[in-house]
Amino acid sequence: MPLLLNAAPPNVARLAGIGPRMQAFVDAGKVAGVVTLVQHRGQRAHLEAHGYLNLADKSPMKTDSIFEVMSMPSLSPPQPS
Repeated sequence: MPLLLNAAPPNVARLAGIGPRMQAFVDAGKVAGVVTLVQHRGQRAHLEAHGYLNLADKSPMKTDSIFEVMSMPSLSPPQPS
């Protein structure tokens, strides 16, 4: 996926759809919890937490929860040598 340096601002309607989709993954038991972050030109456009940090005691996932990241694609531009 190419990095879009001159991309238009994020679409508010599309950003609003992230939360319900992530909650659907939690509700279906596919993930215990999730934190999503979308950043555009250095500014936070979206930040939400859904589900649980710990299923056993039902502690909620928070946007500042500390957890192990199992997979995270890198969309950062290459750094000059």
